[in-house]
Amino acid sequence: MMKRSRLSYMFCDLRANPFQSEVFDTVVSLSTVEHIGMDNTLVYSDRDRYKERDDASYLIAVNEMVRVLKTSGKLFLSVPFGRKEFHGWLQQFDGEMIAQLCSEVHGASLIEASYYRYDNKGWQLADAESCKDCEYFDTHTNQRVQEDRAAAARAVACLVFQKNEKVTE
Repeated sequence: MMKRSRLSYMFCDLRANPFQSEVFDTVVSLSTVEHIGMDNTLVYSDRDRYKERDDASYLIAVNEMVRVLKTSGKLFLSVPFGRKEFHGWLQQFDGEMIAQLCSEVHGASLIEASYYRYDNKGWQLADAESCKDCEYFDTHTNQRVQEDRAAAARAVACLVFQKNEKVTE
């Protein structure tokens, strides 16, 4: 663990985090779970042990995030959203994956879902239907700037889960 001022950083595999159960009021995961179980050697590490292809292991991590929440605690989660895509180092979620995520989170309920879509005017509040065909702009495979000037996701799903009960280990 690294400490700086009033912040501390824990480096661990989110699928087996070292925290005790029910210790946090809030957990925030922004643009993270789409990388879990993917080939992280392209961007984050050159170690072969980080070269994975386990498309569903993000579910383990999300359930771990719920486990460490206190009852009534909230998990704020964002993922790239649109057409289901696999880029090796990340995957983009579609409506089916969001539904699977919501059904396989144990001990928490989805209480809010917001969608944002990017265009040449910037980020705009949207709905899932208007984002469902959005494609991810992968800067690692496409160096040419697109007309909309997207730097990555063209849509995101922002989900809020609230923990209902203690999750048994």
